[in-house]
Amino acid sequence: MRVLIIEDEPLNQMVFEDALTFAGHEVTVIGGAFQQGDQLIGFGNDGDLPLDLTAFDYAVVDGNLIGDMKGWEIVPLLTAAGITCIGISADCNDKILAAGAKEAYAKPFSIRLLPEAIEKLSKAG
Repeated sequence: MRVLIIEDEPLNQMVFEDALTFAGHEVTVIGGAFQQGDQLIGFGNDGDLPLDLTAFDYAVVDGNLIGDMKGWEIVPLLTAAGITCIGISADCNDKILAAGAKEAYAKPFSIRLLPEAIEKLSKAG
């Protein structure tokens, strides 16, 4: 599967990317996002880049992102593009779920939950 990680903490980015890559997924990591017109723009790693949302099957979205948009504001844009979202946050998973995420985990959590969630959600169809 093709997975977009939207997380602003570099250590979390690395751990999430490693776990999902090890599980066989193609992973893209960004630090946050903002909307410009009808385009979602990712930032935080290699500078600003337009996101081709058709390139992703799943997104792992942090709730309390630093920047223009919070995770719960990004989730509806991703789900409208057909991306299944998994929320990860210390304190706002209720907002992420209400925005349309299929799963949400409170930080800190066992990293094995991310690949397991994608496997479970892909089987559920």
